[in-house]
Amino acid sequence: MDDFARVHKAGRMPHAILLTGAQGIGKRELARDIAAMALEVDADNGARQLFEAGTHPDFFHLAPTEDKTIISVEQARQLSGRLALTALRGHGKAAVIAPAEAMNREAANALLKTLEEPPGGCVMILVSHNPGALPMTIRSRCRRVALQKPGREAALGWLRPLLGESSNQAETLLALADGAPLRALVFHEQGLAATHRELLRDLQALHDGTGVTPSIAAKWSGADPVILIAWLQRLASQAVRLKMTGRAGDNQAQADELKHLKISWPAISLTRIFEYLALLQRARREADANLNRELFLERIFIHWQALKAPVTR
Repeated sequence: MDDFARVHKAGRMPHAILLTGAQGIGKRELARDIAAMALEVDADNGARQLFEAGTHPDFFHLAPTEDKTIISVEQARQLSGRLALTALRGHGKAAVIAPAEAMNREAANALLKTLEEPPGGCVMILVSHNPGALPMTIRSRCRRVALQKPGREAALGWLRPLLGESSNQAETLLALADGAPLRALVFHEQGLAATHRELLRDLQALHDGTGVTPSIAAKWSGADPVILIAWLQRLASQAVRLKMTGRAGDNQAQADELKHLKISWPAISLTRIFEYLALLQRARREADANLNRELFLERIFIHWQALKAPVTR
C-alpha cells in the first residue's frame, strides 16, 4: 500500500490497475483501500463514513448481481456512464471491478472504451484471481500488480485470533484454503473443515468399495465443484510427493490429510495419480459450465476408484 501512496502523492497513479493473485489473500480489500486513497476520503470531511457505508457518490463497485455469475454489458455501460460524470466531492472517481473475469465479452468491450480514454481523475481497480480469462485488450490497458500469499507463519498469526475457540483448526483451514488466510476464515465461517472430513470419509468408502459412486456423487452435487476439485488436486499432489520423496507435505496438516485416508499409497501407480491430476485439471476448466452436476462428479469419483487399478499398456 505504501507504494501506491507514493505514486498517488507524486500524481502518477495509473488510471487502471489490475490486482492479481490467489483467491482469499486480500485483493478486494486492497482494491478498496486504493480507491479510498484515490478519493482522499480521509482528507474529505465525512467522506470516510460515506465510503464505509457504500454511499460515497464517486465510488462504484462492479460485481455480478446476487442471482448471477457474470457482469453484464448493461452493468458495464452504466459504470462507464457514471465515471464520465463530474465528481460530486471534487476528488475524482474510483471503481472496483471484482471479479474482473466475471465480465462477459460484451461487458469487457463496453468497458474498453473507458479504459482507452479514461475521464480525468478516474481510477479503475480490476481484481482477478484468473487474469488469463480476461481479454488481452483489457489486460494490456492496466498496470498489473501481482500479489503474493503471505508466509505461513504470518497467515497463521493473523488467522488464529479470529478463530477463537477453534484456533486449533487454523493449520487445517489454511491448508484447505491453499495458504490464503481470508479464504481460510471464510471456510471456517462456512463450516468447511467438517465438510472436508466428510469428503475424506466418502473417498475412503469409494476406495474400499463400500461406497456407491452414484449415491456419493448425488450427495456432493450441491457442493461447490471448484472447491471439491481443488481439494482432490491437493490430495493427489500430496500423494505424488509422498511417493517421490517420502514426505506428504511441509507441515502436519498436510501430512495428516493423507493419513486420514487409510490407503497404501506405495501400491498406487504413480502413472495413475498423474492421470487423475490431468483429469482434475480438465474438470476444473469445465466446472463453471452448465453441466449435469451429478454425472460430472460421478466421473471424477469413478476415476478416484480407478487409482488402485493396475496400469496396462
